[in-house]
Amino acid sequence: MPSRDEKEGGSSDAAADAPRRPGRPRLDGEDAPFDRDHALRIALGIFARDGFEGASVRQIAREVGVSNTLLHHYFGSKQALWEACIDHSFGSVSGEILPRVAQLAQGGDALEQVRELVVMYVMLAAEYPEGFQIISYEGARGGERLEYIVGKHVRGFLDIARTLIDAATKQGLLRDVPWSSLFFLVFSGGPSLIALRAFAESLGARPEGMSERAFLERHAQATADMIMAAVRPPSKS
Repeated sequence: MPSRDEKEGGSSDAAADAPRRPGRPRLDGEDAPFDRDHALRIALGIFARDGFEGASVRQIAREVGVSNTLLHHYFGSKQALWEACIDHSFGSVSGEILPRVAQLAQGGDALEQVRELVVMYVMLAAEYPEGFQIISYEGARGGERLEYIVGKHVRGFLDIARTLIDAATKQGLLRDVPWSSLFFLVFSGGPSLIALRAFAESLGARPEGMSERAFLERHAQATADMIMAAVRPPSKS
């Protein structure tokens, strides 16, 4: 007859070998915590690189290092995963830029405020290049995903930016140009060097010995200076 210890040991072994009850899926076979930020960063890069249609949940799961089941458990559909990526990326940008832009709008040198807005945008586009790539991709196609980005993450920034530009224009500090022309000049002109990084490197755009950070800051300042020079009214003298 088995001893008490043998019974306890057998029960313990049986429990260990028993099938896992339904619940949260395992991560690579272990009950490790799911790193949501890591998964969203990887997925965002794939959506930026391959587009929504070209990206697959299976590929994203593989590059994240989890199962399809686990990814579905946390995010649901591919569309829901894409929206989570957009909220994670654009939410980070909004969290940085909107308070700073709102502060600019409270008063001061209107021309310098517009210039600072340009510098701020170019630097943020460099920090979050995937967001710029995705909005460029969706912006060329239109549809519900573009509406999601604009309605949830772009409209608020644009409203404040237009307030700054209108104030500078009314003071006679800027030419009365269509806001859309100025917006797209800044939107595509500044970040293009960042989005076309391989092309820029092939042309030797960054001087030898200059750090990438210094190069980006110089580019942002130069972009702002050139745009401001173009939109200032002609001198009356």
